Amino acid sequence: MAGTERVIRAFVAIDLPDRVKEHLSELMKSLVRDVPDGVKWVNAYGVHITLKFLGDVRETQIPDLEKVIREVAGKYGSFSLFLKGCGAFPSIKKARVIWVGVDGDVGLLGDFKKELDNYLEPLGFPEEDREFRPHVTLGRVRRPSGNPSLAKSIASRMAFKTDFFTVEDVVLYQSILKPDGAEYRPIARIRLGGV
Repeated sequence: MAGTERVIRAFVAIDLPDRVKEHLSELMKSLVRDVPDGVKWVNAYGVHITLKFLGDVRETQIPDLEKVIREVAGKYGSFSLFLKGCGAFPSIKKARVIWVGVDGDVGLLGDFKKELDNYLEPLGFPEEDREFRPHVTLGRVRRPSGNPSLAKSIASRMAFKTDFFTVEDVVLYQSILKPDGAEYRPIARIRLGGV
């Protein structure tokens, strides 16, 4: 029937190895011990580095999206990243989003993201106005009015660091909103280097 095409929420991201997710899980448990209330924490095993939030996508657009992501991924070989530091947007004192930073081949990651944006724009997904700051979101503050104990807890974990991990693919995900948080389902896993 016309006009009933299925729409999904989608984004492109880098998945993290289980050992890195384990490390993040331990970090989050310690943050939760310090600040048990006021933050909606994410599931440590669903975390990822978002490259491009696409929003609502018609199912018929998926093949074109896969093709474009595959084209960009084919130009890049694998690269190495690690997670480092703990912080908050817009600042630790006025935290709205709690994050862990990304380090390593971030120049290459930035190039990949820029090229991905350029390829996706003709499909109706414009580049974001804000600067790309790769990170992993740990939690969102429910009422961001400045929480000294949260600020202290984040600041005390700035030395957080994981081992290097190799990025060999990017993932086109579907985001399914549920009462207890979003569930992320891979639609396509696309290898770098076109392999």
